[in-house]
Parts: sequence; C-alpha cells; structure tokens
Amino acid sequence: MAETTLPQSRDRALKGREEKMVVADKHAANGNPTVEPFPEGMETIIVGLGCFWGAERLFWRLPGVFSTQAGFAGGFTPNPTSPEVCSVNYSECTAPDGLHPPVPAPP
Repeated sequence: MAETTLPQSRDRALKGREEKMVVADKHAANGNPTVEPFPEGMETIIVGLGCFWGAERLFWRLPGVFSTQAGFAGGFTPNPTSPEVCSVNYSECTAPDGLHPPVPAPP
C-alpha cells in the first residue's frame, strides 16, 4: 500500500506566532483594499487551489470580484510562514480568498 500523508494533529503542530503577516493595504492588481474594513455587503469565499499565486490571478478577471488575498487555510499553526507550510509538521493548504458582492439566490 502506498504511503499517505495525513494532516498533523494539534499536539504535533508547529507553534506559529501571534503576529499576523504584514501585507499591503491596497491590491497590486486593482487598487482595492486587501485588509478590513471592506465595503458593506462583501462576502468571502475561500478556495483551495494548490499553488495560490497563479490561481489567485484567475479571480482578478472575474466580474464582481472586489479583492483577492493569497494565504493558507485550515490546520493548527497560527500565522504560519511559507517555510513552515512546506515542512512535514504542517497541515494547512494554500487557499486564495476572494471578496465579492452576495450572489443572488436562484428563483
């Protein structure tokens, strides 16, 4: 049977840090905010797509997308660094966020 990599447990997770990563206030592609507060009525979607730097670009072209942020989702390590994410004791996955107005419910 092939070896499988499973997510780490909380007790084996890396310690991480309290300080959040410093990011630019405005998005490089569209100039919209990348940090809160966002305009009223915006909703967030988190999409796990593997290598987020290329995947995030796809969202820039979609109508209605206000802003995007690349990052990590899931896991137990607070505010991880890229080297930590690539280590064996890490369980997060890469996941770009997108902010958009609410999608109307189908009739």
